[in-house]
Amino acid sequence: MHCHMGCPLLIALPHGLNVSGVTMWAIRLAGTLAERGRGAGLLLHGEPPGHDRLPIELPHGVRWFDLSGLPPIGGADADLTPHAEVYREAVGRLADRHGAPVALSPNLLGDCYGIAAALCRTEPGPVRVLGWNHSPIAYNDRVLAHYKPVISRFVAVSDRIEKSLRRLLPDRAADVVNVPYGVRVPAAPPRRPALRGRPVRLLYTGRIDHREKRILALPALSRELGRRGIDHELTIIGDGPAEGELEAASAGLETVRRLPPAPPGEIDRLLDASDALVLASRYEGLSVSMLEAMARGCVPIVTRVPSGVGQAVEEGRNGELADCGLQDDEDTVAAVLADAVQRFLSRDPPAMSESAWRTARDRFSLSRHADAVERVLDAVAVEPPRAWPVDASCGFDASVPPEGPDRLATLLHRLRGRRVVIHGTGRHTHRLIEVLTGSPAQIVAFTDPDRQRHGETLCDRPIVAPGDAAATGATDVVISSWINQQAIWGRRAEYETQGLSVHRLYE
Repeated sequence: MHCHMGCPLLIALPHGLNVSGVTMWAIRLAGTLAERGRGAGLLLHGEPPGHDRLPIELPHGVRWFDLSGLPPIGGADADLTPHAEVYREAVGRLADRHGAPVALSPNLLGDCYGIAAALCRTEPGPVRVLGWNHSPIAYNDRVLAHYKPVISRFVAVSDRIEKSLRRLLPDRAADVVNVPYGVRVPAAPPRRPALRGRPVRLLYTGRIDHREKRILALPALSRELGRRGIDHELTIIGDGPAEGELEAASAGLETVRRLPPAPPGEIDRLLDASDALVLASRYEGLSVSMLEAMARGCVPIVTRVPSGVGQAVEEGRNGELADCGLQDDEDTVAAVLADAVQRFLSRDPPAMSESAWRTARDRFSLSRHADAVERVLDAVAVEPPRAWPVDASCGFDASVPPEGPDRLATLLHRLRGRRVVIHGTGRHTHRLIEVLTGSPAQIVAFTDPDRQRHGETLCDRPIVAPGDAAATGATDVVISSWINQQAIWGRRAEYETQGLSVHRLYE
């Protein structure tokens, strides 16, 4: 095979081949670059608990490096040394084969960028780091700002993220590039049978997650459509941490069908058979599943969130937007989504289907995306390497802001004498263990939505499901999270319905 002598791209996936838009983006982009003769590789970590490996074959010509046997990164005090060795080996192989520096794209986790920084401290020559920002959350901003010294380009996937990055990094604004995702678009949109006389077919495909995707609004949507007398079928496909909650919320709903993750060909078949994709997300960068749906003529019906939705969806022409807030509960979101479904049915669904397909073809094709990425690769290849300061730590911890310990100590002092459950057993909680162990309040348990943690202990206290918090005899719940606090606060009703008072640490 002819070897393209340009800068190869090495994409790290710290969550492995889990069900995720970022996963599909990486696989498709790497495959397209390999088809063009440019070097492409994937660094595949293990999948997180509750996620199975996506049933997909990796594209021909893409080098992949298996890190699934190593401990997961992103945990408290993770040792990144063995991971760095695999990253270093992968960079060396691609650099030697293609005779050019390697563009390394860490993704999603600060520790993933920390490994890139470690390489740039010892051997910066063959590495050019690309900082992709996939969603508009504070964590991503802090990661990119922290690792700014070694990042050659900051890649925004939407117009909104581009503007945000330019404000965040005024001294590096010239290095911010806007590269929307791309998807494969068929030559023509599939034809669907007329809606008259049959149910409207709705589809959700993606991660079964409530923090970002607000998945529990979808069973509520089905119930609301039923109350309104709208004949429908809702198929939900994917896996993720909220599967148990989704199954409970869908119990007794004959209109809801659950399917496990499927390969891309099967997803295409489901999109072709569906009239509309429904997304209840709290936030998105530029939803890959939305673009995939549009490419198949499946009309997006999505929440109007601060994201790239507005640059793809024109309300009433190629999709419908539902207005709701970050903290709105499932029933509120279901109601506005049901309104949007009704608007869709009252318009001209076949015309909207074709318009969605044309939008994907003209603005979000995989070829267009790969062209833009190749321009970035060619530009950074001729620039000098960026070294990480020798005296700076490569590690990253955005779990606790500087004021976190004082805020927690103050809150626990206010709750002294009361029985408190701590929501969260992740890095934020581990970083504040000393404050918790010295608490004047009585810490009786920890809660975590991850079912695999239930039955374990932390600080000799049991870890239980949020729904079992009251059974511990608790009177109050403290949310131990900074990055995800807003989403957890939006679901505080699961505690309040148990008679518990819920408290957050940060504004």
